[in-house]
Amino acid sequence: MSNELLKQILEKKIESGHMSLATIQGGAIIEQADHELQLILQNIADPNTKLSKRMLTIKIGIKPINDDRAALDYDFDVTSTLAGAEKSVGRARIGIDPNGKGLFAEDIDRKQQLEIPFESNVKPLQR
Repeated sequence: MSNELLKQILEKKIESGHMSLATIQGGAIIEQADHELQLILQNIADPNTKLSKRMLTIKIGIKPINDDRAALDYDFDVTSTLAGAEKSVGRARIGIDPNGKGLFAEDIDRKQQLEIPFESNVKPLQR
């Protein structure tokens, strides 16, 4: 450590201490990881997403600045990989009403479709 750097640390011009996830930029890595974790939990709670693994990734790059290795540059990135939506399929019946407008009847449940009268689920087509 150079004498100038030591002097600045002692004069409290430069914050010093042990490097950890909690101390880098005042805990910014942990804060970002917490945010991404919330996104993961929301994604898991969504019933329309796949039952696949989600990932939380923290990457920290650390590089010495010069040959005396008394200083370093660092960068970090916190990301998450979320599950995509489940494929959704459906079946519908179409027709034309007496006024010539298109009709759309979506089958709600294929197991129950014989029990549901066709007319109970008819909706006009939207343009």
